[in-house]
Amino acid sequence: MTKNIKILFLLLIISNVAFGHKNTYFKKKYGNIELVSSTYYYTEDINKNLIIGQYAEKLSELLKYNESIQIYLNQDSTIKIYTWQKDINQKDESASLNIMINSPEKDVTKCLNFIEKSILNRDKIQLEKINFQNWYESNDLSINVQEVLKIKIYRPNDIEQLPKTKFFDYYFQNNNFHVISTVSCAIRELDTFTEILQFVEPKYYVLCVFTKMNALQIFEASCKYNFEEKNYYLESHKTELKIEKRADYFTSFRPYKISSLGKSNITLESMWGEDLYLYSLSKKIFINDLEKQIEK
Repeated sequence: MTKNIKILFLLLIISNVAFGHKNTYFKKKYGNIELVSSTYYYTEDINKNLIIGQYAEKLSELLKYNESIQIYLNQDSTIKIYTWQKDINQKDESASLNIMINSPEKDVTKCLNFIEKSILNRDKIQLEKINFQNWYESNDLSINVQEVLKIKIYRPNDIEQLPKTKFFDYYFQNNNFHVISTVSCAIRELDTFTEILQFVEPKYYVLCVFTKMNALQIFEASCKYNFEEKNYYLESHKTELKIEKRADYFTSFRPYKISSLGKSNITLESMWGEDLYLYSLSKKIFINDLEKQIEK
């Protein structure tokens, strides 16, 4: 069983190459957890996988399970769920317990549900195979999962292509992403979202967050001085922009190249350069298709 699953995982990676696209691949250890992340592109899905790995370590501690666990989180068009124990008769690099979750998008609570069920039922996994999908899809959270989700886990800083921002950050807690300002005068929560796909700071005190494939949140937050009260305070506001989907839009989110232009403009260019957008921070004007406007 172990050998077959390992082969399946390798085939998933090879198939991405065969179809002209190679997934991003990243490994990270958290205590007894080895997290293997595979995603279509460099998006916040990688950081979400790393957050799941950190929660998995805390969950295994709560369940008093100290044996090694390898968790494969692979972005795939269909949902496929597997878990298996190491075959003591085979010499390979498998962990004592191995978990593979393939899905288009990862749900943190569903992943933790499945990880917990895998740990608790590890000695009878072969008999429980028919329940794997139900374990993952269940909306009933155990006390253990609820407990670990109370812990704040901040945005990881392990991926070079997803650089740390200077004036903003986010943490995950109770199944929500909490976006915060980290400017010197005030560390304050700005908003919460159920999903974050891209998190980019194109210029000082400006943050661009894709929370859906076609929904962009632009935060502006900076310190201002109150001369009457003689102190600094945080001034912030948010603008939501709708990005028109192309007819041939890919099924998964593709990150944009988001850049600063001049003193108060932001440009967004799609991955393959087929779309270009412009937003004026000062005038609050959004040009949805810049090339078409230029051609007029």
